[in-house]
Amino acid sequence: MEVNTRYGPILMDINNSHYDAHANLEFEKKFVEVIENDKYDVFVDVGAAWGYFSIPASHYCKVVYAFEPTKKRYDLLKQN
Repeated sequence: MEVNTRYGPILMDINNSHYDAHANLEFEKKFVEVIENDKYDVFVDVGAAWGYFSIPASHYCKVVYAFEPTKKRYDLLKQN
């Protein structure tokens, strides 16, 4: 499913157990507050899923490394 965010549209896995929270961007707000206030050079996202945290981090950090072992979510991550 495609969801519009302030970082542009992103594709997400609607079969994710946290889909409702992700679709409402509940987690993103607090996370962005943290990375906006403290600038980081490198952000590492292990279990990146479709890029829920990696995408916002890419706007505030110089380098983002996103690792996702699940093929379905990795494919979404590459598209995002």
